Amino acid sequence: MKTMNKINTASERAINESIATGQVIRNGGGRAFKLEVAENEVTLHPLNDTIGKTCVLGRKVFVQLYWRKNYVQIPEGMNPLTDANTSRTMGSERFIIK
Repeated sequence: MKTMNKINTASERAINESIATGQVIRNGGGRAFKLEVAENEVTLHPLNDTIGKTCVLGRKVFVQLYWRKNYVQIPEGMNPLTDANTSRTMGSERFIIK
């Protein structure tokens, strides 16, 4: 089982091949999730929300949402709240080329 590798965003196929259990991602609202990846589905476990619900998406749907930049990966070892605040302050989600 691979963990904490970088998600390759070159194409939808590359995203599908590089997502793995244990990776941490953030949505546009600043909520962080830890991924649990199965063959046909991806489960998003909330990290920074005390009443957050676990979300289960089809793998294809998750890949399409990630490709459309609904989610971004949080660098290994970085606090999800710090990452969200830094990104908002810098505007990195909108202006930095990844």
